[in-house]
Amino acid sequence: MRQAFRQALHAAAATAVLAGAACSVTTQPSQGPTPAASATATATGTGSGTAPTPSTPTPTPSTKPTGTTEPPAPPPGACVPAAKPGELYELSATTLVLNKTVSMCDYRGKVALFVNVASFCGNTPQYEGLQNLYSTYRARGFVVLGFPSNEFGEQEPGTAQDIKDFCEKTYQVEFPMFEKTMVNGPTAHPIYKWLKAQPTAGGEIEWNFVKFLVGKDGKVIERFGDGVDPESPEIVTAITTALARP
Repeated sequence: MRQAFRQALHAAAATAVLAGAACSVTTQPSQGPTPAASATATATGTGSGTAPTPSTPTPTPSTKPTGTTEPPAPPPGACVPAAKPGELYELSATTLVLNKTVSMCDYRGKVALFVNVASFCGNTPQYEGLQNLYSTYRARGFVVLGFPSNEFGEQEPGTAQDIKDFCEKTYQVEFPMFEKTMVNGPTAHPIYKWLKAQPTAGGEIEWNFVKFLVGKDGKVIERFGDGVDPESPEIVTAITTALARP
């Protein structure tokens, strides 16, 4: 009996040992996912976390410094820089046919020959010489400015279109021509009042085709009488000398 009882105890102990081993294999505590697995799940959207939303930088509004308002632009045709009081560049004239107002400021920096002209005068052939001067020196900054006048012997009786047609067809005139005007007396054109008031060119106009040479600085250089040919050495020399000045 004792022997049988001992054998039964040994069998029960062996069974208990085997059962304990099985429990140790199948009941290990569960562990959370590894760091690598968590990162992968987060990146692919399969994990429990939410991927962070990238932040968008807010642009900083630009601000202009105070007190830097730009000055208004000068009106079209304005003299820039502005003419000084008493300068030729303050004055203007109206073109012969188109009636366009032209500021003498447009000729700042040029050498200009102002001439009172007429279509039926003994000096009228001087148109040819004036055009030759203009053609020769215009590229260097020289200009002839013609002012028709009927003041002397009524030798410019036609309309603006008549004068234009005569000058272009007879002498192929290309230099600027302005409206018919007076050159002496209280009704004289302001430009002629100014020209005659200059120390180097004073006195009333004697006849058609008196010439005033004005330099790049807007000052009268010399006055030439009506009988002086435009292509005379004295006028050509005066023009080229003025053009050579800065």
